[in-house]
Amino acid sequence: MGDSDQGKTEGDKLRKLVRTLRGKSSKISLTVAEAGMIQRAIRRASNRLRGRKGTVVVGRKTIAFDGEMAFVFPGHPKVSAFVERLRKRGFVELVSSKPKVYVGPGVVVAAIVLFRNEIVAKRRWAEGVDDLVLSLLIKELGE
Repeated sequence: MGDSDQGKTEGDKLRKLVRTLRGKSSKISLTVAEAGMIQRAIRRASNRLRGRKGTVVVGRKTIAFDGEMAFVFPGHPKVSAFVERLRKRGFVELVSSKPKVYVGPGVVVAAIVLFRNEIVAKRRWAEGVDDLVLSLLIKELGE
């Protein structure tokens, strides 16, 4: 990072990131507290899953799988769009299109599951959470 980040706490950096995201769109309703929870979850996943691979299957409720780490869930438009954004950035690889099966680093797979749980399972959608998760992943994988 640049010299401007020296001496800043993680909270300061997170507030700046949320402020930047809010500057991109007036619709963003993400709070700093939500952003902090998401950041901590991604950091824990990164520490725990470093060097591991994972698989995500979107569009099915159940599927037989024999592997290291796999998550299966029914399709959801926001989740599918988020996973496609990750694929376009090269974070995950599409290995099958029916059902959609993606393979990628463990931290990316964990971020997809976190995103899916926030959006679908908890039924809350904060505008900008996808941009936040993507920004945090770029930062986590870049370090």
